[in-house]
Amino acid sequence: MFDGCNLPAKLLTNQDRREKRKQCRAKGNELAQQGNLSAARLYYAQAVDVTSTMTAQLIQVIRKQYPDVKILVAPFEADAQLAYLTANGLVDAVISEDSDTIPYGCSEVNLIVY
Repeated sequence: MFDGCNLPAKLLTNQDRREKRKQCRAKGNELAQQGNLSAARLYYAQAVDVTSTMTAQLIQVIRKQYPDVKILVAPFEADAQLAYLTANGLVDAVISEDSDTIPYGCSEVNLIVY
């Protein structure tokens, strides 16, 4: 299951996150220019933005390489749905870029670390 559209109620939060990613990318560039690549990498990791285009491309790859894997796209954020599916034994795995599914009851989450 993948997240769908952004929640309208989180408009300001998402704007703040975009600005923070922009600042982190700029700081990463500055550190890289100075030759401090290990510090730059930490800022670049915070600047990563998973776009809907990236998600769509990943879904295409999964469907092509693993046609038996069922893929769901939630209408908005998928955290609560993932917890429900996990609690009811309806999914084999949850992979997330954050830990938002834990408060909803996912007992085990594999986080993507940049």
